Amino acid sequence: MTIPVAFVHEALLGYNYLPAQRRSKEELPPIFSSETFTPAAAAPLLSLKPTTRGFDLVEYRATKFNSVSRSYAIPHPIAYAQLAKCIADNWNAIETFQSSHVSMIRPRQHKDKRIIIMDYEKSSARSSRARRLAFNKRYVARADIATCFPSVYTHAIPWAVVGKAAAKLVTKEGWHNELDFHARRCVRDETQGIPVGPGTSNIIAEILLSVVDQKLAPDFNFLRGGAVNGMSRFIDDYSFYCDSYDEAERFIRRLDEELNALRLRLNAKKTAIVTPLTPFGDLWATELALRLPSATTPLNEYKSTSYLEFATSLATKHPEGSVLKYAASALVRTNLSPLAKEATLDYLLVLAVANPVLLPLLESLFDNTKTLGRVRFPSRIIEILRDGAARHRSDTMAWTLYYCRKYSLAIPDDVADAVIKTEDCIAILTLFYTGQHLAKITAWTAVLDKSDAYVLDRYWLLLYQLHVHGHVGADFCSVPKAFDALKAASVSFVV
Repeated sequence: MTIPVAFVHEALLGYNYLPAQRRSKEELPPIFSSETFTPAAAAPLLSLKPTTRGFDLVEYRATKFNSVSRSYAIPHPIAYAQLAKCIADNWNAIETFQSSHVSMIRPRQHKDKRIIIMDYEKSSARSSRARRLAFNKRYVARADIATCFPSVYTHAIPWAVVGKAAAKLVTKEGWHNELDFHARRCVRDETQGIPVGPGTSNIIAEILLSVVDQKLAPDFNFLRGGAVNGMSRFIDDYSFYCDSYDEAERFIRRLDEELNALRLRLNAKKTAIVTPLTPFGDLWATELALRLPSATTPLNEYKSTSYLEFATSLATKHPEGSVLKYAASALVRTNLSPLAKEATLDYLLVLAVANPVLLPLLESLFDNTKTLGRVRFPSRIIEILRDGAARHRSDTMAWTLYYCRKYSLAIPDDVADAVIKTEDCIAILTLFYTGQHLAKITAWTAVLDKSDAYVLDRYWLLLYQLHVHGHVGADFCSVPKAFDALKAASVSFVV
């Protein structure tokens, strides 16, 4: 179904600009939003040029379930406004590359106005799809791309659209070349990599990978109705079901060739040929689902903590799975007794020190366990913040500072100093919105090198919000007119 151009433009700016790929928007605390960054508000930025070659980005590091961080990026609003406008202006052509039948994640008109949501399927849905594709097949080839978004070569956009020979001609006309240009402007005018987080990157990646799908389809017959073989792709994660080992090998070989033509590479550690007789879903998810207590009366303290004990034990056996997050999510949605809520919060706070992915799940427990209007375990929130600053974990700092703001917790001087010492844009910005330690924050920003445009770009979000509140001038932007134009349009990225 065709997506209206106006929806595309509004969605990319207002709803898929800041990291918000999960359905629950758990990447950033809910005080962050780009909803006021409308097409009208972005319009004055379209004619502005950088003082350097391209713009740098704000980095935000989210800790995954295995303690490895994933780097999200927030492009400079000038570069992003121009990229989003390029996509909207050429949507009729671009949309044809967004409809691969095997792709599980494609642009859609979601009810919350986002165009991209990247949640994994529910375990039951994933198992059902796998069973359908695996019926009467003997083998499945699994593969994914090594660091897909950071590996995207922007010049490959025109290669994918018109072919490498035509793209290398002298002329630089065409929407594909415009898209290449604006994608580079978001990443310091570099040709390697597109940022993880913005919806524009998903659209660019889908252009490349849908072309790969199209080139493989005639050889493997997985796009036509009643296809002989089964195929699915979750962003860059491929599953191909077929009748013979030779066919599975041939698929991996051809996939590797087509990806190489666009300067993408398969991840050797995640490429394998197995039989469909392996479980269709995650066994740990099945075990957790079966163990989750079901009761018409509120769940008591013993059963809730026992469930978490089991999940913690299971997580050690499946370090590659998001076991604790799954268990915590399920338990938080359960009917817990007052004592069970407090015990669950107590337990999850212990786990959250090493597993920051749990922090977004704690808000309802904090809200529902307050005593005389005061949040439970306030010292633990501060200590987790301290630990997050010591480990330079963006998400730990952002979420604990958000809780400090919401529950009016005093942040000790040494903890504020540790947060600022990390030089983490989002963490320092969240610290600012607690209403504490303004002097420390402004003292730190005052020594930023305003002659280095890239330095200013890496902190543009912090500096812009400080500008909105009158704490820094427009000269703290690499293109000063941008801050004034955004402020005049009443744009704020923190609510």
